[in-house]
Amino acid sequence: MNIEKLILDKLNKIATKKVEMQSDIYNIGIDSLDIVELVTEAEETLDVTISDEELESIKSVKDVIDVFKKATK
Repeated sequence: MNIEKLILDKLNKIATKKVEMQSDIYNIGIDSLDIVELVTEAEETLDVTISDEELESIKSVKDVIDVFKKATK
C-alpha cells in the first residue's frame, strides 16, 4: 500500500484548504481531533502503532507521512 497516497487522500477529505507536502497541518484546517482520528485509522489500515511522542511531533503533512513510513519499516 502506498502510504503517501493513503495519508494524502485522508487529509484531502478533512482539510479545508489545499493539502501539500509542506503544508502545516493546522493551517489547512485540521485540528488535533482530526489528527488523532487520521492516525488511528491509518494505524489500523497499516497495522502499525504510532507513539504519543511521534504523534506530538507532527506539524506538517510530510511529518505525518514520515511517521508512518518509519513505523512500517
